[in-house]
Amino acid sequence: MERFTHYHAPESVGEAVAILAEHGAATVVLAGGTDVMVRLSRGAIPAGKTRLLSLGRIPGLRAIRIEAGRLVVGAAVTAAALVADPLVREHAPILAKVADRLASPQVRALATIGGNLANASPAGDLINPLLLLDAVLTLVSRDGSRDVPVAEFFTGPGRTVMTPRELLTAVSFDRPAPEKIFCFEKAGTRPSMECSVVTVGLAFTPSGGRLEGVRVAYGSSAPIPLRGRAAEAVLEGAEVSARVVEAAAAAAAGEVSPISDIRGGADYRRALVAEFLRRLLDPSFATRGAPRGSDHAGPPAAAPVPCSPPPAPPPAPAPGSGATVALRFTLNGEAVSATVSAEWPADRLLRERFSLLGVKPGCGEGECGACTVLLDGQAVNSCLVPAATLEGREVTTIEGLARPDGGLHPVQEAFVAAGAVQCGFCTPGMVLRTVSFLAEHPRPTDAEIARSVEGNLCRCTGYVKILEAIRAAAGGPSR
Repeated sequence: MERFTHYHAPESVGEAVAILAEHGAATVVLAGGTDVMVRLSRGAIPAGKTRLLSLGRIPGLRAIRIEAGRLVVGAAVTAAALVADPLVREHAPILAKVADRLASPQVRALATIGGNLANASPAGDLINPLLLLDAVLTLVSRDGSRDVPVAEFFTGPGRTVMTPRELLTAVSFDRPAPEKIFCFEKAGTRPSMECSVVTVGLAFTPSGGRLEGVRVAYGSSAPIPLRGRAAEAVLEGAEVSARVVEAAAAAAAGEVSPISDIRGGADYRRALVAEFLRRLLDPSFATRGAPRGSDHAGPPAAAPVPCSPPPAPPPAPAPGSGATVALRFTLNGEAVSATVSAEWPADRLLRERFSLLGVKPGCGEGECGACTVLLDGQAVNSCLVPAATLEGREVTTIEGLARPDGGLHPVQEAFVAAGAVQCGFCTPGMVLRTVSFLAEHPRPTDAEIARSVEGNLCRCTGYVKILEAIRAAAGGPSR
């Protein structure tokens, strides 16, 4: 049997909270889909959750604005939008910087800031900079709204103070003073894709050689994303010295409570927390005005695995047993329609209803990129896109990429010329990701080219030719 008997796509926050007021305990809220679709594929939706509520038609949740001197970010703003938005880049560059290291480009195009928070994973990367920014979350119900500091939002792994009747609608924070310094360290096995092994963030204002307004944040280091209050107490008002740095590192190691799992042991994580804080507190800050730090560092841990062990795959849904949605959208330049289960991912719809076999089902969890398609021009993992959310949108698969005269797209030609097509399984996803990438970066550097395919696994391990093809499609020599 399918899990959801009802599908809701409200067009306003008022409509959404009215549904939650009546059916909140039975409702799964869908934002980007990067968590919900994985839980569906694993059969991990809790019993009693019979309704799916999509936020995709509420435009106000995707807005970023300045209001009363604060930066307000709608809960459905994607990580990709955080990276690109000029207000975020100007007033909260640490948030844009961390978002740019979240998962793959395909996942960033879908994953939302509200989903990262509401999912309440101790490893949620976007939560770390929000702790540094003293962000406040707005929760709305039919009875009104309330604001909750992000440091008080989490109660345990996967648990928050939000009730089933409430909807997270916005994240807001004061615009930091220009002199305030933010830095961030992250360790992971495959840092752009896997759950973080450890994250540490630091914010402060240098004042006469001392630190003021200190904030420390940890991820993957405790049952919840954590403010480092003990380390803050050591650093606040202090001059940076070897003694202070070691005292802060010791305080950090003492206030975290990491677990041991396949990615790393508790002692390893605790040592990383201390070491990362040491790096961010490089004593040369006193003469340079900033500590050393990066957004992407740390030694590797154990072999990558999903963020939680997947159970056995569930049986195929019985046709007609759950909610269905009638869709109209544009597919490879043509208007199409279909009626689909509310639980189907887009890759299944494209393959089974439209026979577009260039959409390759791979991992089913947004890890490999084989099922990449263009959604409104952005490369996304179609296994993570609920098919029901395609209403009114534009989808392009590898079959629709050729020129009207039947000739190959320039990116396809470049892949052929470079011999970048190997077994061919990953190639459609690689090509479509490259089309999206070059539309955003027409003259990329070699480093940007290498990052562009972080979300696309080549099973033949032949990335050299693939990178040559992307470089050729960009029309320039190696740089």
